Amino acid sequence: MHQRTVLTLESGRMRVFSGVFVALVRSRDKVGVQLFFIKELKMRMASMFWLIFSAALILGFGQNLSGQEESLETTSRSESPQLSGDALRVAVQKICPVTGEQLGSHGDPFVATMGDQGQQVYLCCEACATRKPDPKHWKTIMNNLAKAQNTCPVMKHDLPNDPDVVVVEGRAIFICCPPCADDIKADPTQFISIVDGLYEKSMIDSVELTGDRLAIAVQQICPVSGDRLDSRGEPIKVEIGEQQQEVFLCCEECTTKPLNADHWATIHINMAKAQQFCPVMKLQLPEGAQWTVVNGHVIFVCCPPCIEKIQADPDSHIQQLEQRYREALKSKKR
Repeated sequence: MHQRTVLTLESGRMRVFSGVFVALVRSRDKVGVQLFFIKELKMRMASMFWLIFSAALILGFGQNLSGQEESLETTSRSESPQLSGDALRVAVQKICPVTGEQLGSHGDPFVATMGDQGQQVYLCCEACATRKPDPKHWKTIMNNLAKAQNTCPVMKHDLPNDPDVVVVEGRAIFICCPPCADDIKADPTQFISIVDGLYEKSMIDSVELTGDRLAIAVQQICPVSGDRLDSRGEPIKVEIGEQQQEVFLCCEECTTKPLNADHWATIHINMAKAQQFCPVMKLQLPEGAQWTVVNGHVIFVCCPPCIEKIQADPDSHIQQLEQRYREALKSKKR
């Protein structure tokens, strides 16, 4: 389900003439220990909002939209499963602490709070909510979490073989030494975000990123808020401009706010850095490289003639682009 919202440029602003809000909220079930069914919150929204494009910024990227009618289409929350939020943490935990079975093997996992510190864990099924965790499986889960985190979020050191752990807001965070616990307790939100980032990096080599997931990993930040794309749940995919460039926003709220010129520039820098080479001539991209948009994808080129070749065969060049993205992400992790 998606919607198109037509915008017009008016005194440097684009005005929305109509919008529709649709939201579907799945219910929660509570069974035993603070239990609820993990369901994706899907929302579609377009209401009265303003978007501001800087002409100087757009000219800097070879796109002059001044005086033109533009459109922004909220296509969907990304269609591929996103490694963020619950999905990311389920992928890291891997198994149920009760049965030892793979999470997802009995349908959508359940989340429960266990232990004296109220640690949040995922169960393979509702029946496990009434049973105690198996110490062997619990140890495996803690090892999985520590391995994925790998680094103390305070000191940035590699974790020792048997690291200490602190639980804040239900999240287990491993540390290199006991004093780091005080720093984490003083600002749990910041360190939970850091740990999620470490989890995400750990998954890059183990998961073949494709489609939306790959684009999100390369884009990194929201063009409105500048926040990490997974920092507020599942990112929102939108299309901007006559060429319908696909970008991602961190949340529904950002669809009601103007794009930030600095964040927009950073996103294009991230894309160019990840692409690195012209897909036509195989040459290193020059500084300030020109780009074109094909099927929603931004592709940078070494020279203008390459644009025609890309537009004549977009699919093969998009495949090359995505392969370059994957190689760049794996190289960054190493």
